[in-house]
Amino acid sequence: MKSLSKEQKRFVRARHRVSQLKSYYIHILIYVIANLFISGVKVSFALRAGETWSEAIFSYNTLSVWVVWGVFLLVHTFRVIGLPYLLGYDWESRKLEQFVDDELRKEQNFKV
Repeated sequence: MKSLSKEQKRFVRARHRVSQLKSYYIHILIYVIANLFISGVKVSFALRAGETWSEAIFSYNTLSVWVVWGVFLLVHTFRVIGLPYLLGYDWESRKLEQFVDDELRKEQNFKV
């Protein structure tokens, strides 16, 4: 297997980073659109049931979807933005190289 040059490795990491950010932005967009739709449906049913606007909007039933899905969005945010700052942007490639080296050492020790 041919080794990649530093410039090629940087390009691969940058492409991966852009892919992660694109996925994250799509997640945010879907979060907002879907939750607005779900909340609209829930509020309309609550209003038909006789609740006031404030009761319908601020009820646990309406806000729970935002909160639960928001936790998953927070985890996604941490994975895309927070984790690279803690571990470094090249963490994946360093870990991959470490595992490949470990496998090569195991094969060499096995052959001896």
